[in-house]
Amino acid sequence: AFRDIGPILTLNIGGIANCQLAHADRSKMMAFDTGPGNVMMDHVMRKRQGKAYDKNGDLAHSGKVDDKLMARLKDHDFFKRPVPRSAWRLDFGSTYADAFMADFSHLSDADLMATVTEFAAYAITRSIVDNVGTLNEINTIMASGGGTRNGYLMQRLGALMPKGLRLTLSDEFGIPAAFKE
Repeated sequence: AFRDIGPILTLNIGGIANCQLAHADRSKMMAFDTGPGNVMMDHVMRKRQGKAYDKNGDLAHSGKVDDKLMARLKDHDFFKRPVPRSAWRLDFGSTYADAFMADFSHLSDADLMATVTEFAAYAITRSIVDNVGTLNEINTIMASGGGTRNGYLMQRLGALMPKGLRLTLSDEFGIPAAFKE
């Protein structure tokens, strides 16, 4: 069990990302959604590029983050809800994404992807920093899920996470990252 090697934070990046704190002290264990994982990135790719996803984050990597859109995304009500929290279907779904895509239709596909990818990394990091009170006891975040195949997203996550937190794939622990959901 992870709590035997803990404290360790596991992060699953699916459509919505979530984390679980495994700790030998069960009272310190927690789990909650951190916000969007692949959901908005995949939606933008389908709508703008006719592709299922941004392979390795290459399109996002070629763009630049739009500050106005980023500010709007950061203001989402999701962050005001206490943990343990779940992202509701409408929080980051197609209706939400279509609305900001319409308002920011002037952005290039690359800049739009750069922004929603940065937001996914930001949301995961902010949720962990804001809500895991024992972060100083943790040195490893073990990531899994489809989002781990997006090299650019993983790079941005590693850059945004607090120093001293090592972001690694669950493969290191014998669990194929692509299959843990």
